[in-house]
Amino acid sequence: MMNFLFNHFFGKKINILMVCTANICRSPMAHAVLREMIKARGLTHKITVNSAGTHVPIKGLLPDKRSLMVLKENAVNIKKLKTRQFFTKDIEKFNYILVMDNKNLETIQQRVGMETSNVKLLLENGLDVPDPYYAHPGEFRHVFNLIETACKSFLETLIIEHNLEVSLNNEV
Repeated sequence: MMNFLFNHFFGKKINILMVCTANICRSPMAHAVLREMIKARGLTHKITVNSAGTHVPIKGLLPDKRSLMVLKENAVNIKKLKTRQFFTKDIEKFNYILVMDNKNLETIQQRVGMETSNVKLLLENGLDVPDPYYAHPGEFRHVFNLIETACKSFLETLIIEHNLEVSLNNEV
């Protein structure tokens, strides 16, 4: 009953899930970056963000140390980032599921058995966020920059579409 009243008067939280393959490089980076932006805009009471992978070998691992290094370099909070598997029930739980590449988009659509409007690529124009796992460590910085730009754009769109009030005390 209390949840109903809260949602009725304050609106239901917007739930966002970032997805990559193993949930150790790209999606935890996107999770942390967007979470930081949400906090800076004073929207943590309205928006939650999480991350998952389509092929997570072990649940509960920390992200790749190179991802953590880049996040720390950019003063992004890395707490509570742990691997978790994407589940088909996530389609119903999350308002927005942002995937890092077309392969993961196809995997999710196959598991769900249909195209769903809440599953989209993080980058626009059908572009993939490249997987830096086997690349030079500098590629993690490039991926971070792509994710940061995409998250800023996504958050601005979300604020407009959902008519969210932003805290004037903090800026992104």
